[in-house]
Amino acid sequence: LISDSILSKESLVFGNLAVRLNATFFSLSDHVTGCRFLPTKKNRMRRRLEKETRDSIRKLIGNSTNIQENPKALLALLMSPYKNQNDEQERLNVEEITDECKTFYFAGKETTANLLTWIFILLALHQDWQNEAREEVLSTCGDNKLPSAENLADLKIVSSVLCHPITFSY
Repeated sequence: LISDSILSKESLVFGNLAVRLNATFFSLSDHVTGCRFLPTKKNRMRRRLEKETRDSIRKLIGNSTNIQENPKALLALLMSPYKNQNDEQERLNVEEITDECKTFYFAGKETTANLLTWIFILLALHQDWQNEAREEVLSTCGDNKLPSAENLADLKIVSSVLCHPITFSY
């Protein structure tokens, strides 16, 4: 579970940084040894975005006041002590926690993006499902309202489309 602190204003800043960082990280010069150390415009931007990302995560770690409230939250689990192979207690340092948070964020972002892309393609191909899902959202939420946490459980067709997209791809 991701703690409430991660779903805050800082995560929006982190999300914007992630998009810019993702666009900056992948280039042809990455395949040439040593090019990432040259002071090119792209490399300077990459270093600046990396620093901003790390600073945002450090700020989240510093503001993590609700760790005791939700001990199963991702940040709480990363910050809690664990036993190593010698049965001694250890903790991850801030850099390790930062790296783990980045890994979770980028992996989740890419997975979610791929899922949504696939679902949109399938809904475009199966307009009957698209119409049923649209009608369900409109009847449950009303004409001008967005779905909220209270009425998500009522969206059976949408849940089916999101959780089992392979079932209507045949």
